[in-house]
Amino acid sequence: MSVPEDAKMTPSGKWGFLTKKVKGHQGMIIGSAIVISVIAIALLAPLLAPHDPYHQDLMKRLVPPVWDSRGSWEHILGTDHLGRDYLSRLIYGARISLLIGIGAAVISGLIGTLMGVMAGYFGGRVDMVVTFLITVRLSMPVVLVALALLQLLVVHFKLSSRFWGCCCGIVLPLLCAHQRYKFDQWIM
Repeated sequence: MSVPEDAKMTPSGKWGFLTKKVKGHQGMIIGSAIVISVIAIALLAPLLAPHDPYHQDLMKRLVPPVWDSRGSWEHILGTDHLGRDYLSRLIYGARISLLIGIGAAVISGLIGTLMGVMAGYFGGRVDMVVTFLITVRLSMPVVLVALALLQLLVVHFKLSSRFWGCCCGIVLPLLCAHQRYKFDQWIM
């Protein structure tokens, strides 16, 4: 009895299987290339950035990007209102973004691992409490949690939500009426 041709061509081992799956998935390749590029840019930021991201030059403020007729190749993406180079700030900003993303993943992974170990080791009521906390957390929309945290911060800083709610309730109709007046005036 001979071995089928398909069985001979399959790679052996876990790495061979993973390599075969990755090569067949174009989205994985593109996503990996983007992530690796951002990591490389963040690591090589001092070498790649054309200017100091914190240096202010008020004589070169609000320079438009290079594709604008008034743009220059000295500041490819232009400058902000303080004359800081956008490209340099974007490159250095990748470091902070990666730090926040990796930090959040590590912290949440540690918290989740600790809760899972506690639930598995102690069992019983601890397991029920941890399962309840996880179920409650997963059942709440992220936006609702963010709004609740914002409300807690507002109360903490002694700013009443009624105050800014009243201000919005008063100012918003006035702005809408003013905009409506300008719009009606423009049409006629």
